[in-house]
Amino acid sequence: MLTVTALNPEDGTQHERRSAMSNYPVVVFNTGILTDFGSYDFVELTLDEARDLVRQPEGFVSAVGHQSSADVLTEILGVEVPENRAFYTQKTGQVALVFRLKKRPPEGVVLDAESIKEVGFTFGKLTKLS
Repeated sequence: MLTVTALNPEDGTQHERRSAMSNYPVVVFNTGILTDFGSYDFVELTLDEARDLVRQPEGFVSAVGHQSSADVLTEILGVEVPENRAFYTQKTGQVALVFRLKKRPPEGVVLDAESIKEVGFTFGKLTKLS
């Protein structure tokens, strides 16, 4: 569900509006990135929640720019996550699965799959609200 807080222009009161997730596919990012101006909601996910997210009926699109990250995601999510270095702009209402390393690698270092597992990672759900 997508929750949007709106302001009533007549009396200034706020109210929440819940709507079903968009019909857009989930986009998978290998870092937290805001692809356009707007408002976003970002919450942490468990591994099981991340797996459920990429199994939505709308499917998912990969915007994972490193093969080693794509390999780790494929292994832990149980779905094929291809490397895709294309530029992607998240749409209003669209949900993204964000794969975040727990530590930043040194300048110029590209981590292999084993190094990514050693560093550790978390998942987040990034929803573009407007």
